[in-house]
Amino acid sequence: MLQNRCFSGSHCMMIESWISARVHIFVTKVHPPSGTSCERPTLRAIVGSAGAEMRTIWFRRFWLAQAQWIAHWKWFLASLVCGMSAALLSWFFKSSASRALVPLVCLVFIVVVAIRYGARSGIIGSILATVVFCFALLPPVGSARVADQTERANVVWMLLGGISLSYLLSSDDDDDQDGIS
Repeated sequence: MLQNRCFSGSHCMMIESWISARVHIFVTKVHPPSGTSCERPTLRAIVGSAGAEMRTIWFRRFWLAQAQWIAHWKWFLASLVCGMSAALLSWFFKSSASRALVPLVCLVFIVVVAIRYGARSGIIGSILATVVFCFALLPPVGSARVADQTERANVVWMLLGGISLSYLLSSDDDDDQDGIS
């Protein structure tokens, strides 16, 4: 607790702003006790019934900050969903005879993400899914090269279809800011 301590110059303002912004407690300026030679007022934390009120204010600020972060990065999280769906499909259909059609099934996920979260998420999601399929599903596994011509064509169609359908079907209002028109 900061009771009856003197701080000099800019340290007083720095500590006051740090306390009010980070710790979220009420801070008052009180005059120094008689006999001290402090130029600036000292800081004293208010403790009592205001504590519960400040906890709710702190939680509200924390929740709003998290919501703003998620709103700012939702396109990236949606792109990761495309990559994770490609990884799950790769895992499920690794030894299946119909693994050549799996990239076209993933194209449905990419289009849904692009419609919901915008062109940027669809484009990055289709690139991410292509990399996942090339390295994890299609032989030779662990290489960007795809041996079978049909599988290679389906991966390329997924990539091209994902990019073009993301542009065509996106509902992104922030496309002007992203450089996507």
